[in-house]
Amino acid sequence: MAVVQFLYGNVVHPPTVPEDFATKLGLRKPDFGYTVTTSLESSTQPDINKSSMKATWLGHACFLLELPSPDGAVRGARILFDPVFSHRCSPFTFMGPARHIPPPCKLEELPSVDIVVISHNHYDHLDTHSITTLDRLFRPHFFAPLNNGAYFKANKVAEERTHILDWWEARNVTIDLPGTALSLEETTESTAKTTFEVTCTPAQHFTGRGLMDRFHTLWASWAISDPASGKKVWFGGDTGYRTVHPGENEDEMPVCPEFKRIGEKFGGFDLAFIPIGAYDIREVTSCVHCAPQDSARVFKDIQAKKAIGMHWGTWSLTTEPIMEPPERLREECEKLGIPKDDFDICALGETFFYVKVVHPPAVPEDLATKLGLRKPDFGYTVNTSSESSTQPDANKSSMKATWLGHACFLLELPCPDGAARGARILFDPMFEHRYSPFTFMGPARRMPPPCKLEELPSVDIVVISHNHYDHLDTHSIITLDRLFRPHFFAPLNNGAFFKANKVAEERTHILDWWEARNVTVDLPSTTPSSEETAESTVKTTFEVTCTPAQHSTGRGLMDKFHTLWASWAISDSASGKKVWFGGDTGYRTVHPGENEDGMPVCPEFKRIGEKFGGFDLAFIPIGAYDIREVNSCVHCAPQDSVRIFKDVQAKKAIGMHCRNLSEHGH
Repeated sequence: MAVVQFLYGNVVHPPTVPEDFATKLGLRKPDFGYTVTTSLESSTQPDINKSSMKATWLGHACFLLELPSPDGAVRGARILFDPVFSHRCSPFTFMGPARHIPPPCKLEELPSVDIVVISHNHYDHLDTHSITTLDRLFRPHFFAPLNNGAYFKANKVAEERTHILDWWEARNVTIDLPGTALSLEETTESTAKTTFEVTCTPAQHFTGRGLMDRFHTLWASWAISDPASGKKVWFGGDTGYRTVHPGENEDEMPVCPEFKRIGEKFGGFDLAFIPIGAYDIREVTSCVHCAPQDSARVFKDIQAKKAIGMHWGTWSLTTEPIMEPPERLREECEKLGIPKDDFDICALGETFFYVKVVHPPAVPEDLATKLGLRKPDFGYTVNTSSESSTQPDANKSSMKATWLGHACFLLELPCPDGAARGARILFDPMFEHRYSPFTFMGPARRMPPPCKLEELPSVDIVVISHNHYDHLDTHSIITLDRLFRPHFFAPLNNGAFFKANKVAEERTHILDWWEARNVTVDLPSTTPSSEETAESTVKTTFEVTCTPAQHSTGRGLMDKFHTLWASWAISDSASGKKVWFGGDTGYRTVHPGENEDGMPVCPEFKRIGEKFGGFDLAFIPIGAYDIREVNSCVHCAPQDSVRIFKDVQAKKAIGMHCRNLSEHGH
């Protein structure tokens, strides 16, 4: 009965189109974020234009997304989602759902398109005229879900530009963008290459373009990950969220779990395009189309920061009033505490500037003075060697900690009996100018390290908290290994990194949380050697324990969470001293509008404090916390750091993970 009602209502009595519909949609000629006096490919774009993502709604589920401009390029990569510019979404030109309003521009008026992404093969998402025209105009790459290859082949799209992916399959695509540099040859334009990842992600829908091909091809949503800007975008395509039958309480119905999985896998998205329309009659369409109450839940599940509602206002595919979806979206977002500015609609043809790349905070001219920059003496006077057997008693019996920037400390334990110095442990050494896989881009130091690696005293142990570039630096590791042949400690699954960099296996210690290892090192002795050719040494043994933290890992697009992150505890039985290194960690997860004092906190820090009975010294991160709702789960703000100090039962602590490297604005 519901199906009959749906068909009757949709075909015989479709929703009424308001006379002022174009005004209600805010119809405008798109400028794609560029002024009329500035070329779409100009090298003189304003900074806000080049550093922002731009999204232009072209009707229904069609958006043109432009990523931030990478270094050396005049614009960012452009991705066109589900382009349908035909009048009808139908296999026929004379029948089938017709547009309420024309597209805001012609295909020929689009700026250069680099990638076209298709969610599935229904006619309101895959339009042959649009595909063939785009292929002729721009020769873009085309991405589509499994089993759609025959369609593109039939329409003579080059095989090398056709990418057919299964759910959770990802592909890196490299494109040439117009460059800012002058070409060496007058007849050619300069270009800048950019690479980003396109991932086919699940959705809850169906497919078919005729009577006999239902479910013959896959449907999908899509994730775009741009390493150059760090931005991530999700395109929902066409999807349902739960299946609701007549008389059921939909709030009690099971929901599709894949959206939460998508959010967890990608760690959230800077921008999402989420369908909000074509939902009436609910018991007929709920399994394949989102109603606004579903859309708001999808926004939460995928951990979106901003979203634009789509899949409404172009064709009448179902029976709800044409202007109802955005009205209900506001109501449903309000119920879930989603601010209107975070999930809204945009006008037809309007370009929104999203998540402008945060410029690092201004560096004070007197930063070196503010930081008290000095050449480190590591606790030794200029006329006393760091390996000397005549150190003052106060020096030999004390622990010494030297901050070398960001999260890097050189710790020296008290001298054991008979030794000229204590064991030296270097935490998270990072001496490069940029923490990035590249030497030419990525966050740069605000000031150089206080010394060179070659100026460090002998190092016995190097401890790594995790594999992010601001904590694990290949050049520093290789140089330290060459200079000192120390032991290296790192969390689970990091062994391949050290093996690839030719660190001896017997000096590589890869530990899981709560796993401990005793390490014995030879220290220079205060007693002269009986052999003139050899230095006398004293053995000392202490325990290194891998302890939990709340963070993430990854050095590329495809290895997120492939390795473990950790904090570390050092227990020195000779002196009775205990030290804790926090590495990089969050403490609690805070969402917008929440009272963070009421949020649950990570219980592992109290457990660490209880297990070790407190610490004589702790190194605790205090920076890289803004924007709070984005970073709280992985980075400590000072209010978290103070709580951790209490939880781990520290007697003394030094704040770290601040000031030296440009990370977040704070």
